[in-house]
Amino acid sequence: PFPFPFPFPFPFPFPFPFPCMDMISIVTSVHFWANLQLLEEIIRPIQCAITETQADGPISNIWKIWADLEAFFDPIKPSTMSVVLRQKIVESLNKRWELFSTRIHISSFMLDPRFRHIPSSTKDNESEAHFQSAEEFIRKYDFNADKWAAGLQQAWIDFRLEEGVFSNQCQVTDDPVIWWKRIRAMSTRNKWLSDIAIEILSFPGSAAAVERTFSVVRRIHTWQRNRLRRETLQKLVYIYINRRALNKSLIE
Repeated sequence: PFPFPFPFPFPFPFPFPFPCMDMISIVTSVHFWANLQLLEEIIRPIQCAITETQADGPISNIWKIWADLEAFFDPIKPSTMSVVLRQKIVESLNKRWELFSTRIHISSFMLDPRFRHIPSSTKDNESEAHFQSAEEFIRKYDFNADKWAAGLQQAWIDFRLEEGVFSNQCQVTDDPVIWWKRIRAMSTRNKWLSDIAIEILSFPGSAAAVERTFSVVRRIHTWQRNRLRRETLQKLVYIYINRRALNKSLIE
């Protein structure tokens, strides 16, 4: 079920009978296809966001995905959808987002060098609040007042302002963990912030990859093959998953 109602002006009541002539009139109605196109316009970005959320990317991708989704349904943005409908969608998305968004999500987004030029929200006051929340989370992550005063705070500021070694750009296709490892190798002064960033950005965005692995295990370790050794099962799962990934990359 969708998390929000669809106030579409359908030309028929619910439930409606299904005589042949009524169905033909419904399908050939201009209102029906206009509403269907509007429904697709709403569902497609939500479906893409859900698919990207369940991918194997870092946790920082989650905030970016939902920020893009909120921007897509921004009531101020020109669209074929009515302002009232977009406001209802944004309100429903925000309610859903509040259920599972935490400070680690915004902190990972702020620590990801790929997203430094992307605002965390379409509202300036919310972006500032997100920055303060991320800074507090980083300061308390490995709470040590001496570390914060000795260089962690300055490293955080330099990173956000892209000064010093942090001026190195990170492309969208790059791995943020590898980027931070390079920063740590270039300057030991930024070791504390690099360690925190590497640890946070190493968290998976969702448990979907783990669930897929469990499904593969159930597919291989059946009741007919219940005497497989753990090492054998591990190798079979590794081959199965990587073979599918290799075949997909070859097709693309």
